[in-house]
Amino acid sequence: MKLARQKQVTIPVGVCLACFNAQQQLRYPFLVYCSHNETLAVILGPDEHSTFQCAPRQLENVLRQLGRSAERRRR
Repeated sequence: MKLARQKQVTIPVGVCLACFNAQQQLRYPFLVYCSHNETLAVILGPDEHSTFQCAPRQLENVLRQLGRSAERRRR
């Protein structure tokens, strides 16, 4: 069985194709980190995303902050 997306996903500027392909998921939202360009992308939908410059040493803290923000929205 082969799974495919119904709508092609726009790859965010600053994220290389190799990193995007290795990390994409079938459900939204999902995160992609491109260590080559030091860019973190939050993929909210096929053509909706936000990107952040994020050095590898900052990644853990940025992910923690994004998790807190998501938690507050659920309440």
